Amino acid sequence: MEDRQPTGLLLEMLNGDDRAEVEDWQREVAIPKAMTSGWFAAATAFKNLRPDESRFPQKIDPFSHLTVYEIDRHDVAWTCTEGLPEQEGGVRVVDRLLYRRYPRPSQGRVSGKPTLGLFLILISPTERGRAQELRDWADFTHIHGIVAASPDGFTTITPYENVAGDDPMFLHLYELDTNDPVGAVDAMPTAVMKRWGFDFTDDAFQRWAISDALDIWYVNVFGRVAP
Repeated sequence: MEDRQPTGLLLEMLNGDDRAEVEDWQREVAIPKAMTSGWFAAATAFKNLRPDESRFPQKIDPFSHLTVYEIDRHDVAWTCTEGLPEQEGGVRVVDRLLYRRYPRPSQGRVSGKPTLGLFLILISPTERGRAQELRDWADFTHIHGIVAASPDGFTTITPYENVAGDDPMFLHLYELDTNDPVGAVDAMPTAVMKRWGFDFTDDAFQRWAISDALDIWYVNVFGRVAP
C-alpha cells in the first residue's frame, strides 16, 4: 500500500454497533497489540462505507470495519495470529483472512498521496480447475481495462491469493487517494466504457465485467479511519 510492496496481507474484519467504539479499539488496542508481535510491518484502519451493500453477492459475515496488516516476510503462511485481541465491549473480530502476493505486478499509478479508501474484492473460481483462467481474465482483461481508463481517485490495484487455498481464493486490493471513495468507485465503470467505447448492453462490456469462471464472494468500499 502507498507504494509499499508487502509480500502478504492479513485482513481483520471487525463488527460493532458503535462505530466510534470500534475505531477507538482499532487504533488504541488491536493495532498496537498486533504491531508489538513482530509479525507485521504496517497496519491501516478502515470503515465500511456501504454496510448495506446488496448489489453483489456477500458470502462472508457482515463487518463494519477492516484493519489491513502488511507483512514483509517471504513465509507469509507462517504468520501467527494467536494472541491477537478478539473482542472487547461491543467490538468483536468477525474473521481474519491471510493472503500472499500473487506473482504478478500491481497495476495502476502511484500518486504520492495517502491511501484514503479501498475497493475490496474477494473472489474464487467457479471450479478449482478454472483458477488460472479466472486469474488471467482478472489481470489481463478486467483490471487492465480499469487501469487503462485511469478513473479518478484510483491508484494501484494489487492481486493476492489465499495462503490456505481456501475460499475466497483471490483478493483484489484497489487503492484510492480520494476523499470520496464511494463516488470514485461508482464512476469507474463509466470511465471504462468511455475509454473503450463500451455500452452496458455490449458483449464487449460484459466480457470486461464478468467471466463465467468468476464466483464473487465480497465487494465493498472502505474509507480510512482518521488517526
